[in-house]
Amino acid sequence: MAKLNDTVINGWELKEGEDFNAYYKRQDKLYAELAEVANKATPTNPIGAIIKFGACDGYALYRVDSVKPLTLSHIPYGDAYEIPYAHIRGLTLTDIKEMVKSEIALKKIFSKK
Repeated sequence: MAKLNDTVINGWELKEGEDFNAYYKRQDKLYAELAEVANKATPTNPIGAIIKFGACDGYALYRVDSVKPLTLSHIPYGDAYEIPYAHIRGLTLTDIKEMVKSEIALKKIFSKK
């Protein structure tokens, strides 16, 4: 059973007076930093992995913070979609490992050689 980390990842909010283009570039940079760590995650060690759930016209994104206890943090990227907390609470470590395994397989299929 997973839980949602109460600590919000800082830096994703629109700053007062910030240009939208600069905001999007800053968010892209923050996401790229998370993705760099996520690329090192494996099914046996999913810490840092980015987990995606289809939501509206995009994805609700979460980072795996720990496995004991299984804890996720919301990533408020783009539209900052979220899934219901009950869905998060129902996730198991096996679910997370399978999602990481699937993401690695998709990256392998669609990677440029």
